[in-house]
Formats: sequence, C-alpha cells, structure tokens
Amino acid sequence: ERAEAAQLARQTGVPFTGLWLEAPRAVMRERVADRRGDVSDATPSVVDIQLSYDLGPQDFAVIDASRPLDEVVAACLQRIGQ
Repeated sequence: ERAEAAQLARQTGVPFTGLWLEAPRAVMRERVADRRGDVSDATPSVVDIQLSYDLGPQDFAVIDASRPLDEVVAACLQRIGQ
C-alpha cells in the first residue's frame, strides 16, 4: 500500500513524502486504552494484532511518535519541507 501511494503520486505529478509514525508497543497500547469518546473501536489487543503484521521493507521517513504531539508535528513538517 505504501508503494502504491508513492507510485500514484509520481504518476499524477503530486509531491509526496511518505511518513511512518512509530512508537513503542507500550506507548501505543496506553494511548489506545486512554481514548474516550473516540470513534475508533481499537483496543490494546488490536494494537498487538496490528504489530504482528509483516509490513515489509520500510522506505518512508520514520518519525518517533512517542514524543509530545507538538514535537511529532514539527518533525513531520520538517521532513515534508526537505
């Protein structure tokens, strides 16, 4: 899916920067468990299932999403601006 998104951008001439946000399993499980009034039906067990998938080679820019939101946004914007 990542390769298809990048290919579609190339074919249509649209600028594209692939970003992959990562955080430790414990951080992701905690964040999902702490959600309230969210439309997502994800639970910590869904995080575990998703992390068991083989995602293949990673060629997107990896962003540490365990940091505070403002730092994650700044890192993403910096990558997009490069």
